[in-house]
Amino acid sequence: MAAQENHTEQRILQVNDPHTQIDAKGLITLIDSRFQIPVVEGEDKLCPLDVAIRKRVKKGMTIHFAGRCGALLYQLIRELWNKKPDSTLVSTGVAATVLALIQGSLVNKIITSFVGDCCPSPRPNPLVQKACLSGEIQFETWTMLTIPQRIFAGAMGRDSFPPGHYWAVPWRRKTSNHSL
Repeated sequence: MAAQENHTEQRILQVNDPHTQIDAKGLITLIDSRFQIPVVEGEDKLCPLDVAIRKRVKKGMTIHFAGRCGALLYQLIRELWNKKPDSTLVSTGVAATVLALIQGSLVNKIITSFVGDCCPSPRPNPLVQKACLSGEIQFETWTMLTIPQRIFAGAMGRDSFPPGHYWAVPWRRKTSNHSL
C-alpha cells in the first residue's frame, strides 16, 4: 500500500512534447515561472462607484453607455443631479432609465440612433420632445452602425472610419464572394 502511494506521488506528467517528461514539482515550477503575477502591478484603481465618478467624471465630458448600465447610471445621476455638467451622451439607444439624464439636466447633447420610449412600442417621449423644442439639449442622430464605427475610430486615434473599409481589406475579399 505504501509503495502504491509513493508511486502516486511520483507520478510523471507529460508536457506538449511526448518525449519530454517532468514530475509534478517540475510542472508547478514551470507554471509559476511562466504565469506568476508580479507583486507590484501599479496603482490600485479599485474604488467604490461614487468615488470613481467624483474622481473621474468631469464637466464637459463625453459619456458612452452601452445598454442600460444599471448601477453606474443610477450613481451618476445621484452624483451629478442638477449640477449641469454639460456632458455629451453617446449611446445607440436612449430610453427608460437613461432618460433621467435629460430630466436632471445632466447632458446638453445626445448622440444616438433612437431616443424615446420602447414599451409597448417605439414612440416619442414627452420629456425628450420638450427638451428638443426648447433647445435645452442638442440631438445628433446616427445609424446603429455609425455610432460604434465612430467610437472604434476614436479608440484607434482616427477622425473617421471610412465606409466599407472593413469589407475592403484583402483577407476579407479572399474569403467572401458576396457583397453586403
